[in-house]
Amino acid sequence: MNNFTKILYAVLMIVVFATATAFGQASYMVIEAQYDSWGPQESSFEILDVNGNQVYFNQPTIQDEYLLDTLWIGAGSYTAILYDQYGDAWQDTDLQGYFRIWNTCQDTMVEFLCSQTNYFATETIPFMLGPCNPNAPPPPPCLQATVIINLDQYQSETSWQIADTNGMVVASGSGYGAEPDYGTVVIPVCLPQGPLEFTIMDTYGDGLQGSLWQGQDGSYFIKQCNDTLVYGTDPAFGNDTVHPFVIDSCPPIPGCTDPDYLEYNPFADVDDGSCLTVAVYGCIDSTMYNYDPNANAMLVTPVCEYKLTLHDLVGNGWVASNLKIVTPDTMMNFTHTGGFTDTYYFYLPTGTPVTSIFTISNQASLTTIECGFTLTNPEGDTVMHVPAPFIQPIFPYQGVSVCPNECIDKIFGCTDTLALNYQDTVNTDDGSCYYVAGCMNPLYLEYNNLADYDDGSCSTLIVVGCMDSTAYNYDPAANVELAGSCIPFVYGCMDPMMFNYDPLATANDTCISYIYGCTDPSAFNYNVNANTDNGNCIPVIFGCTDSTAFNFDPLANTDNSSCIAIVEGCTNPLAINYNVNANVDNFSCILPIYGCTDSTAFNYDELANVDNGNCIDVVEGCTNPIALNYDPLANTDDFSCILPIYGCMDSTAFNYDELANVDNGTCVPFIYGCTNPIALNYCDTCNTDDFSCVLPIYGCTDSTMFNYNPLANVDNGSCIPFVYGCTDPNALNYNSLANIEDFSCIDYIYGCTDSTMFNYNPNANTDNGSCLPFVYGCTDADAINYNILANTDDGTCIDVVLGCTDSTAFNYDILANTDDGSCIPVVWGCTDGTAFNFNSLANTDDGSCIPVIFGCIDPTMFNYCDTCNTDNGNCIPYYYGCTDSTALNYDDDANTDNGSCIYPLLGCTDPTAVNYNINANVADSSCYYSAGCNVGDVYYIPNECFEWVIQVDPYCCDVNWDSSCEGLYTYCIDGWSGPTDIAMFERMGVLPYPNPSTGNVYFNEKVDIKVYDTIGKLVLEKDNISSVNLSKGVYLIKIEKENINLITKIIIK
Repeated sequence: MNNFTKILYAVLMIVVFATATAFGQASYMVIEAQYDSWGPQESSFEILDVNGNQVYFNQPTIQDEYLLDTLWIGAGSYTAILYDQYGDAWQDTDLQGYFRIWNTCQDTMVEFLCSQTNYFATETIPFMLGPCNPNAPPPPPCLQATVIINLDQYQSETSWQIADTNGMVVASGSGYGAEPDYGTVVIPVCLPQGPLEFTIMDTYGDGLQGSLWQGQDGSYFIKQCNDTLVYGTDPAFGNDTVHPFVIDSCPPIPGCTDPDYLEYNPFADVDDGSCLTVAVYGCIDSTMYNYDPNANAMLVTPVCEYKLTLHDLVGNGWVASNLKIVTPDTMMNFTHTGGFTDTYYFYLPTGTPVTSIFTISNQASLTTIECGFTLTNPEGDTVMHVPAPFIQPIFPYQGVSVCPNECIDKIFGCTDTLALNYQDTVNTDDGSCYYVAGCMNPLYLEYNNLADYDDGSCSTLIVVGCMDSTAYNYDPAANVELAGSCIPFVYGCMDPMMFNYDPLATANDTCISYIYGCTDPSAFNYNVNANTDNGNCIPVIFGCTDSTAFNFDPLANTDNSSCIAIVEGCTNPLAINYNVNANVDNFSCILPIYGCTDSTAFNYDELANVDNGNCIDVVEGCTNPIALNYDPLANTDDFSCILPIYGCMDSTAFNYDELANVDNGTCVPFIYGCTNPIALNYCDTCNTDDFSCVLPIYGCTDSTMFNYNPLANVDNGSCIPFVYGCTDPNALNYNSLANIEDFSCIDYIYGCTDSTMFNYNPNANTDNGSCLPFVYGCTDADAINYNILANTDDGTCIDVVLGCTDSTAFNYDILANTDDGSCIPVVWGCTDGTAFNFNSLANTDDGSCIPVIFGCIDPTMFNYCDTCNTDNGNCIPYYYGCTDSTALNYDDDANTDNGSCIYPLLGCTDPTAVNYNINANVADSSCYYSAGCNVGDVYYIPNECFEWVIQVDPYCCDVNWDSSCEGLYTYCIDGWSGPTDIAMFERMGVLPYPNPSTGNVYFNEKVDIKVYDTIGKLVLEKDNISSVNLSKGVYLIKIEKENINLITKIIIK
């Protein structure tokens, strides 16, 4: 906060104090604190008066909380005490906190800046508050604005001031050396209305040109309302530069300013009378458990965590760009460190106006099109979304934080505490409660007609059958017999597939199988054993039945000695091997093929078997008539042909062909020049390029144009003049001809713009054709006369009364007007749920009920019931074991004790110990050992830490094991005897312990020490000591002994 802001804050306090010069008289202090993200868990501060009374206390409730408050109190001596439970001060990786106290009379009385070299757990700061009289006449009203400076790496060189037309400085700022490299400072200022001059200065004279020194350039802006009054992106201003500007009142934002109304607009600053509907907060979701039909506004969580996602299209980070998230109570700064996305989380109260400002340095201005961001609440609802490449530097994006609602989901289940399945976690009964568990399937013997929940006890399926073992139809698996169902034995053949089958038989006797065949004695296939004719009798047919004979008759079944033997051979009289005696052709005929049969002849035919005397001798040579060595007498080519190749045979010519053997007179000499036809100096008579071509570069050669190309040498008439306007194609006033953005874009607001329509949107500026006319009718979807097209209810709805409308049904409902299909017909049967033959489908009792007695009917079981007749599936087998709960082997599952209990015997159970007890089964920590160092009656195993203690102090083993030995041993066990400490001991024979400590640090022998804090300041020096007491913090201790010096770090917790 700069000095002018401090003055402004003080003069706005509407409290008058008398002028005073002595302590105890009227004064005030402005308290300013910036906590880090761990503030709610670690940080707080208090202010005490001279008597130690607390006059002020604060502890943050949200991450990165910023506090600005005024305490009106008398002048005097006070003490501020800052606390941090972790001991790393108010800072984390993203934010370094600070604490200030000031007023307009004394300026800054307390200023504490947290840094990595300025840790504290408790920081005590005394200060003196003098009397202060803010009773001067108030200054004229001023206008709020914001100065934003993106620093380079030389922050302390930068300062600024704002002066009026008379040269009077009305605001200024400097001293930014504590800011991080390339950090952004945002300073709220209050300025007088009218023309002003902003001057930014650099003591070195290189402006904000960090890039001159391998860094990043800076930039600066002044913002008011939604306008940028000063836009400073040129860092090369030398020692200083002046920007005149005019500040005027922000245009009013009309709207409802009362947060108790539904129409409330958090951004409005002028109430326009639009507050109409008083907000009644509650859950307005009718599907939720805590739905409130009287509420008209959703009750939401007061504070919730928001997610900020920074985007980079290229994935190389935002360099020197950053995003400010500003609320009425705090300001947070974020940047993209690398990769395509960075994610941050922070808390915001519901309904808080949120403004984001994207700032850049000059060096990063070309990469802003890569940047974008999204702010969402815990339910994923988007508060702000600015995708790349539409982000605008120093342009405020505004939204309102909305946390998730506090509706409670319905959790369905059984809510009756008397039910077996009652659940205390549910809030909505779904009719699933049950009260009697048992077998609900009437097909099982265990069936319980009272049960309304099946517990899986159905185990014995009812098997209906004859249970008389002497009956024909005795069923050993049957457990229910119906009267008259048993059938006596009747002997006979019971196989209906047998020849002598008796349909009246109940006991099987001798059966005779069917023998099918021909029963006609005159038939060819008569069967003397057949008893049943199958209709397959075959008459006698005479002929040759020898299948190998030439005249075999496949239809004959009786041979008549007429068979003729088969003679195979060639039956074709034209064949060379024709057989006149053959009657069956065996495909051996060889037909004559005429041709040259001499295999050495030119026209030899390998298929010919009869020579026709036309053989020709072979003559080899070149048979290609276009070859240079063509032989017209040759009939067989010997691959000796030499074909002509025409071309230029002059080796000095441009088109010399080294493969040519016949010169065709086409030789052309070399002509050098530019052979590219598109070149400005193209030579159409040249045949050899000499690399002299000058290619045309087309473009705009007018340097005053938007697309001027300094490399072009041929103007192509493409010059485009500068056109300012809105370049966002998604904006209402998008100018497709504009090529320079003038930040005049107006967002489209789509909706129905017809005020006579049902869904008229007064905020819309672009009609999207969504207007819906008023349609009156019944809008209750549950009503009989529900009109699906209606959007405005006219009060005509008729409620549906569901039920059974059939007067003959068991559950006829005389009040129902809509049948819901629930009618149940009358079903007769046993309706007693306790009866054995209970019929769950019956709704009218017919007097046929049979009682059932449930229990365990297995005599081998632990809980056998000799009076039960129906097993209920709850039989428990005998489980033998130790049933004494005091025994070591107590078995809580056993129901019958088998005498196996084992009782505890305390003692040493380690066989390697001196006092090992072979009978003990429970160790009592009484073991001692003979190995190692024997000190009195105590024996120690030589482990690593024990050996180290003896090395440090042999006295511990030789005489007594005292408290100092135990301290060293504990120090080692706790893990603090690291390599550094051991090395120090081996070199000097000195060891400081414990480390960390709660205050006292001991040395195993007397030494000289010097104690320094973490910034190198000497805080303590002592000689010839064996212990020292230090307050909480981190120290470097220099230990001196016999001209040997060593430094070690000590932590006091």
